[in-house]
Amino acid sequence: MAASPVALAAYILEKFSTWTNPEYRFRADGGLLEKFTLDELLDNIMLYWVTNSFTTSVRLYAEQFTKASMTSGIDEYVFFLITILFFF
Repeated sequence: MAASPVALAAYILEKFSTWTNPEYRFRADGGLLEKFTLDELLDNIMLYWVTNSFTTSVRLYAEQFTKASMTSGIDEYVFFLITILFFF
């Protein structure tokens, strides 16, 4: 991805399309302009390209798909979160 701006754009735009609405993947344009402008999409792509940060941004996702992580059973635990708000 770091060597090709076209590959980076294709990857990111595919995520914008399918993560916005899974049904958009069946459209010819991916439904990209339903929620975003071309400038917003290009700004997002350029953020990753100019800073060369694609690899570091997906590292956290890649680490979660290791065999040790997938077999840890962490998804089976139930956590309760107590939230307290104070207003003064």
